[in-house]
Amino acid sequence: MVAPDVAAFVVPEPLRETVEEFKTALLAADRSIIAGRVVHDQVQDKISAASYFVTAHLREQLELDRDHESAVGAYFRETFPFFAMSNLIDRSFVKPRGYAGDYLTIEKVYDDVATGSGRLGRFVDRWFLDIPAARAVKNRRTLLGAVILDTVRSAGGRCLVTSLASGPAREFVDVLVSNTSVDLHATCVDIDDQALAHASSIAKGPASTIGSHSFAPTS
Repeated sequence: MVAPDVAAFVVPEPLRETVEEFKTALLAADRSIIAGRVVHDQVQDKISAASYFVTAHLREQLELDRDHESAVGAYFRETFPFFAMSNLIDRSFVKPRGYAGDYLTIEKVYDDVATGSGRLGRFVDRWFLDIPAARAVKNRRTLLGAVILDTVRSAGGRCLVTSLASGPAREFVDVLVSNTSVDLHATCVDIDDQALAHASSIAKGPASTIGSHSFAPTS
């Protein structure tokens, strides 16, 4: 019988103090909300700062000492009950569609509305929606829309565009809604049939009566 790795159950010393400070900060924020002693922005600043610091410290320690990888599980168990109050973090972890970054997860990032459980959930969610990775997803939508529009205009006529792993395909609808004269045929390819149905329903909504276009989802 192989003995369990004790280190995997203990937060490594360099991280222990940071994790405790993180938990203390969030519990203090919760008590402040209950007591009505702070305003929304103050709570958000405290939770965002604590969340950023604890995750940044973890990355720093892993870069300095790969031996700490065995203790990530302990770090995760100590911090995840707080992070899981964020609806976006919880969904990203659970992966209800069976893969990371499913279309509804992307839609939540696009919507940029913080939601969560308990008193702290929406604050943790707002922090996560503002991290660089989430901002990149939001910026990608804008960038893709601009590229598609530029391509359509350069074509000088009907433009055929195919999107692989298209997800919610919001960038196409953005172009169609904001540019009434485009002649665009969008073919969306995705492994997730629900993502294609969702994208198709959006395209048949406000965009269906705008401009000259067609939308073809393909699994």
